[in-house]
Amino acid sequence: MRLSGCLLLFLPVVTLAFPIGSVTASSAFSQAVSSKTRAFGSIEPSQSRLNDQTQSVATPILQTINRQKCGIAKEIKFLPPTKRQPTPKAERIALEEPRLRCGGTKTEDGRYAVAVVPQSTFSRTTTPYPTFFFYIPFTSVKEAVFTLASAADSHPYYETKLQLKGERGIIRFQLPGDAPHLAIDRTYHWQLQFNIQTLEPDSFAGTWLLVMRGEIQRIQPTSNLMDQLKAVPERKRPAVYAENGLWQDALSTLAQLRRANPTDRAILADWNSLLQQVDLAILNQEPILDVVTRKVNVRR
Repeated sequence: MRLSGCLLLFLPVVTLAFPIGSVTASSAFSQAVSSKTRAFGSIEPSQSRLNDQTQSVATPILQTINRQKCGIAKEIKFLPPTKRQPTPKAERIALEEPRLRCGGTKTEDGRYAVAVVPQSTFSRTTTPYPTFFFYIPFTSVKEAVFTLASAADSHPYYETKLQLKGERGIIRFQLPGDAPHLAIDRTYHWQLQFNIQTLEPDSFAGTWLLVMRGEIQRIQPTSNLMDQLKAVPERKRPAVYAENGLWQDALSTLAQLRRANPTDRAILADWNSLLQQVDLAILNQEPILDVVTRKVNVRR
């Protein structure tokens, strides 16, 4: 009876002690990869599929969590601006037009083209010439068209062609100095479109136009934000931008740091964390690619 009593007291301790660490890690990972955004319009099927792909990045995310626990990296925290009504046609995942089916065109290994922006497709910046990021997994795509407009359905006042290298990765495009700058407190509607040849064994085979859309607003930096930026080294500035809801600035400055320091574990952890917070952790290992632009039309 005494031995039995010892076992009854001892066994629960053993069974509880071992899972505690794994529960904590798995809980953090579960929250990271199971976050589902209720999108609007026809984006929802594709968004669901994109989120499902995050299951394949378990190891990088867990490694990031472990690094943060050990004090190697501090998690960057993106605080999005106040929620607003999304534009009906805004979609960060590239979908076919015209819409003849649900879902979207993907690569053989299940990758979709997607704009590297929050799920709402709305982002803010402090710069008149921001940098945009788009993930293009189709190596057959050699050209894409980027446009800016003052309204979702208005004629674009700026348009340029982006020359791609036929490589899978995140393309980086900065609005050039000869383009009309973004005015303060004004929201602009951007669009990226390209053609893709599909070989699907059904009626959808052929050439498709894929389009993604979103919004960007330039704001005047506050004196508090300027003081925060001055008080920290360049390495810490992405976190300052993120905490102030400036997605474009946080992403672009962090992308520059990542390219300049490709083996820096803290920078890579921040990059992984930032993408994870907008359900794009699957892109954390993708290279950042520059593009050559060719101006098509500018209307001032």
